[in-house]
Amino acid sequence: MLNRAGVRIMALECGATIGMWSDLDGQEVRAALLTLGSDRLPFRYLDGAGIPMRYKGRRPEGEPVPMMVLAEMERDPAEPWNVRNRMLNEWAGAPIWERRIRQSRRDATGGAEQLGRPARSPPLSRLLAETNEL
Repeated sequence: MLNRAGVRIMALECGATIGMWSDLDGQEVRAALLTLGSDRLPFRYLDGAGIPMRYKGRRPEGEPVPMMVLAEMERDPAEPWNVRNRMLNEWAGAPIWERRIRQSRRDATGGAEQLGRPARSPPLSRLLAETNEL
């Protein structure tokens, strides 16, 4: 199971660390790590920042999630796959211009929308400029 998911043990400066792809993380992978006792090791997403290139070779099918989704996954270490699935489902039906506007709003608010704080919209001129780039 772990091999099919591309899970690996990495030797990083902080010590042994479990590496896994963000799009393949899930309850099954975490259960397999628990069975082996590897759930006590720190983990990092292989498609995240700061991972040496030697660990980024990928064999499993699929592709890593967008960096914005990865960042949100890292903020919820308990069940990051739920965050991933929710965000990707929200974006699946939205046209590209709407996705860019949502991203601009999240960038402008520092993620405040998802923390329950009122969101501050970016200036309309910036949103229109981004939409016109399409």
